[in-house]
Amino acid sequence: MDRYETRIDDGTVYLETDDDELEIGELETIIEVIGGETYTVSYDDRQRTQSWLETDDDGAMTFDVRETIEELPHQREVVAKLQAADHSQAKYGLPERTVEFANEIVAIFDQQGASQAD
Repeated sequence: MDRYETRIDDGTVYLETDDDELEIGELETIIEVIGGETYTVSYDDRQRTQSWLETDDDGAMTFDVRETIEELPHQREVVAKLQAADHSQAKYGLPERTVEFANEIVAIFDQQGASQAD
């Protein structure tokens, strides 16, 4: 499975592609769409039994959104979906590709457990 790296340059997020890179949008806009600088995922009792999982006493883990965006690689299917999204077309007054990327990040977080933006 191929993974494509994320790069942030002068506040703009880019994803690696097979040929070059894809401009996603402004990091601050992505953080705004996600709902804040941090994102908290809560884990149930069964999920908390995983030895690698480090939660607080309430079973929650908080991610730094900015740091996670920069470090998280993406699968080929996600990159292809984002390439198909129009960067110039507005969705909710924002570039469609930027909103789609933010939604992908939230979906990744939400797959981990019950979540909320802070």
